[in-house]
Amino acid sequence: MRTTIQPQLSLVQPHFEHDHTKELQAISLVLDEEPKIAEMIFADLAGHEGRIDTGRKGMTAEQVIRAIIIKQMNQYSYEELAFHLTDSRSYRSFCRFGIGDRTPTKATLQRNIKRVSTKTMEAINQIIIQRAQREGIERGKKIRVDCTVMETNIHDPTDSWLLWDCVRVMTRSLHRTKDLTDFCFTDHTRRAKRRYIAIRNVRGEKKRLKLYKDLLKVTKKTQAAAHRAIEALDAYEPADPKLWMMAEGLILGLKEILGKTCKIIGQTERRLLNGRVRAIK
Repeated sequence: MRTTIQPQLSLVQPHFEHDHTKELQAISLVLDEEPKIAEMIFADLAGHEGRIDTGRKGMTAEQVIRAIIIKQMNQYSYEELAFHLTDSRSYRSFCRFGIGDRTPTKATLQRNIKRVSTKTMEAINQIIIQRAQREGIERGKKIRVDCTVMETNIHDPTDSWLLWDCVRVMTRSLHRTKDLTDFCFTDHTRRAKRRYIAIRNVRGEKKRLKLYKDLLKVTKKTQAAAHRAIEALDAYEPADPKLWMMAEGLILGLKEILGKTCKIIGQTERRLLNGRVRAIK
């Protein structure tokens, strides 16, 4: 059995004074004054069930939208959401669960929240924006994306690290070229990595300058080898079409990394050797 709202609430614990609780009360007031939001959620829930007047009593539409808000506000997983709805007095009250009511499990929350379509969420967002426009809170002409700082696997773009990356990526393509042709080159990745690590840990500008010069020298040697590899691949004429396609892919990859390497070498030399800007570790 499914309903839009629960007309008669069981005994609910009173709110206590806290900034977050006051925020939840303000959100709750908006939801109460916009009944169309719960109606749209109910349409999505009922659309997956067919009949809504039989079966066990499920989450109401307003409980679902309020659970979605709690989940998005705190970036909870479904397991965390289920725990906090059970544990938190404020969240139970916000989501309209009484003292004696059983809160939904992780599976129940996931099943109900997944039934709400993106079209419905977009329509709800439009209702909130229009309300903000009427009250003079927001004009709704600009969209701000989430700019929260998140940890990623992208490292800091330091000069030494970028140079080491260039050597590493070019050398990887050079080894593949060596497997296809009789091309020969000297692998400088170990030397480049040692210089990069030393630059990050060295103290003193003179020592750092010396290490940078050697890292630039190694990068330019690998760069020259990449140019020779392109010439070797251009002259490569395999009988197997797959090998030809592999050679073409290597040429495109080498040309792309060579373009980036030229820029990185140029910016490092301007900062370090020409003294325009102090080099970044």
